Amino acid sequence: MPLALTGLGMVSSVGWGSVTSCAAIRAGLTRPRPVHDIYVTDQDPLEPVPLTGHPILELTDGFGPIGRWSQLAEACVADLWETARLPPVSDVRFWAQTDWIFVLPRLDPARYLEVQDFGPDLMTSSLRERLGQRLRLELPRQAVHFVHAGHAGTAIALQLAQQLLSARHVERFVVLALDSYLDETSLEWLHMHRRLKSPDQHVGLAPGESGACLLVELRQTARQRGVPVLANIEDMSTGNEAGSRVAGRPGTGRCWHEPWNRSFPKHPRGASWAI
Repeated sequence: MPLALTGLGMVSSVGWGSVTSCAAIRAGLTRPRPVHDIYVTDQDPLEPVPLTGHPILELTDGFGPIGRWSQLAEACVADLWETARLPPVSDVRFWAQTDWIFVLPRLDPARYLEVQDFGPDLMTSSLRERLGQRLRLELPRQAVHFVHAGHAGTAIALQLAQQLLSARHVERFVVLALDSYLDETSLEWLHMHRRLKSPDQHVGLAPGESGACLLVELRQTARQRGVPVLANIEDMSTGNEAGSRVAGRPGTGRCWHEPWNRSFPKHPRGASWAI
């Protein structure tokens, strides 16, 4: 059953909203800045220079992973709230019929000290509680799902939303995707794996951060609410490749595809998906 996209929210290094961010990206604008949390070596003068990255200034400065995710989430949900003209928190029925899917990075213990010390469940529940407090919304455990699936996360989250909406568990989903490579331990993790762009490694990564959210519902529900449909999501597919950096095998670009009707286990409300 197709999904209707009825709202967008975003925050990035080139804009504090979906309209400004998308316009800047379409125009090819970037805002690289020095990141002083880690230094790389310029082989020509043999001097350390700050890493170049794409931080969102004044939003995430000084925060660790959970704090950065919370800041990104609050900013892009605020944009969604305004642009989609969502009802206030006092509209109990609307928000009770709205579930959330958080699309987060894979919680690799080598990247996140919080996973090593407290485990992934405490890390994700802390994010859920913080965002609920900031938005003044009730976000019970059973109404929040977590997907940790790398770059395929949003597609898998939409597949999950389609399945649950078809089953009439709820009326709509906010799919909230967050990531930041700019916390201290993520930078060290990237540096250890030689993935950072530097004067002597031009094919490396210039780390950044962003948050984006989608409001999706069935077309019938959107018509009943009388809201405009920004796009119809007719189909989607994901794939898996055998070779990867993590597996120690080179990528070939060949993969087998996951079907649109991905089968999730029964009673998935509040579950965490690691794929």
